[in-house]
Amino acid sequence: MEMMRKRRRRAACFRVIGMIILAVVNKGLWIGIGIVVLVVAGGGVLLLRNTNPKSQIPSSNEIGGQPDLQVPVTEEAVTPEVKVETTGKTVEVTVEGSQFKFLPATIKAKKGDTVVVTFKSMGGMHDFMIDEFEVATNQIGDGEEEEMEFVADKTGTFEYYCSVDGHRQLGMVGKLIVE
Repeated sequence: MEMMRKRRRRAACFRVIGMIILAVVNKGLWIGIGIVVLVVAGGGVLLLRNTNPKSQIPSSNEIGGQPDLQVPVTEEAVTPEVKVETTGKTVEVTVEGSQFKFLPATIKAKKGDTVVVTFKSMGGMHDFMIDEFEVATNQIGDGEEEEMEFVADKTGTFEYYCSVDGHRQLGMVGKLIVE
């Protein structure tokens, strides 16, 4: 997630630099210098804001008393297992589909639970499928989301996947574990 923010910031910086070049060429040197000063000042404010500990996202210990997740890092692409919040007999989870992966990579529920999945496409066209429970979203684009609900009436480990051409084969899969 942090890497995505850095990429977005970097892309925004390149757009601003392009605007500066256009301003210098089209409107003259003074306007370009004024924009450069504003960009540098704004960047300094953002930099100071991001290093301020109060602006950091609180850990899960600060929010709900649950321990922080430890995600192992290996040379392979790894997606973390995330426990979802179980409230009575309803399990609600948001699943993000991005470049050939799902986050979380594992969803856990108990037999008989109603599972509510909000699927969000975070880059490109994706969908979300669980054959054993007849769960299927439409293919949705970047920034779109779709919600589906089903009852986990079987126990076992079930694969969820993206059915867009080649995505499943490239590793865009996850596990639903029903105990």
